[in-house]
Amino acid sequence: MSSNREQGKQYNIAISQSTWFPAALLMLPIRHLRIAPLAVKNKESHLRKGLDLKLNGTLRLSDETGKRTAGAFSRLINDNAAVFEHYFRAKLFAGSLNIDVPYPPTLQQDLDAGRPAPCIFIRKRELINMPDYIGDGQAWACDLKGSKFPYPIRCWIFRRKGSRVPVGVIEIVSREPLREPYKLKHGDAVTVEVFSQ
Repeated sequence: MSSNREQGKQYNIAISQSTWFPAALLMLPIRHLRIAPLAVKNKESHLRKGLDLKLNGTLRLSDETGKRTAGAFSRLINDNAAVFEHYFRAKLFAGSLNIDVPYPPTLQQDLDAGRPAPCIFIRKRELINMPDYIGDGQAWACDLKGSKFPYPIRCWIFRRKGSRVPVGVIEIVSREPLREPYKLKHGDAVTVEVFSQ
């Protein structure tokens, strides 16, 4: 490809480590190339394809039911640490954050039915020390947002089918502790954005 035929033209090329160039293109004079750097993505952004559900709620931290369920959930995580690490590909903090979500009123039933589709599914038989009435475990990738978070917290809704947490309550699991580091209080308003996989 001669330089006089290409005079005055510009070629926009995004360069990455995996970009393949035809030999003819590489023969272009460098003055005709305008290089556009690729955007740097969050290391997990490729896992999130779209927003499936946006939930508004308040933290449930101080009531006795919340304290009991938090203790039981910590034991669940500790007793099944290897299983959770295998499925979540991360070491989870041994505890959960309970959130009251008044709408939709059918949220727990929808989650048990796999609506929206979970990104993680764990058979009950893989988990130890599970009550008889509880079924398989499911998780949904989500972002947790609120005024006390400087940025969205990447986490998961985790629910075992038939769980007896209070009506309208969802449990959030994450890699890091959330309550103390972010000085969370009972009743703090939060938003949970659930993503399809």
